[in-house]
Amino acid sequence: MKNPRICRLLPLWAEVFEDLDAEPVFCFADRSPLEVAQSLRSQHGLSIEHGLRYDIANHLDAERATRGQRRAFMSYETLLTDWRGAMAGVAAALGVELPALAANEADVDAFLEPRLRHHQAAAAPLAATGLHDLAMEVHAAFARLSVSPGDRRAIETLDQLHGSFAAQRDASRRV
Repeated sequence: MKNPRICRLLPLWAEVFEDLDAEPVFCFADRSPLEVAQSLRSQHGLSIEHGLRYDIANHLDAERATRGQRRAFMSYETLLTDWRGAMAGVAAALGVELPALAANEADVDAFLEPRLRHHQAAAAPLAATGLHDLAMEVHAAFARLSVSPGDRRAIETLDQLHGSFAAQRDASRRV
């Protein structure tokens, strides 16, 4: 399933997987937080700041909720420019086979059109706030995890950022 906010339902899904005696695997396709924020602004009228908060919360919560599970990380950019290589890396990292991809390459090629990418980080307005910096730090940690899913430094960074984000969220609620 493609959606980082699925982490909100992970406890429910964990019960379903257990009842089915199925082992879930997780794949993160990380996109620039500025692109996500720009997309949310275009689609739903949300502010860039709100979009950044949304992206940070979903990334941090989804990463935390899947620790200890089989998981892989890739960049959205790589998915668009080299989906075959990206998915081969994901399959190898997860120890799974993806025969449906090989059987449907033409459909995937038609679906993943890089020219249909409406928002790119360079075109997104920069938010000159600590929130922007925090979002970019989360993004950088996910980039490290795409190279090495068990990168301890990246995990520690995400834990620190989770604390910073929670404190920032609490402070804004008190205002």
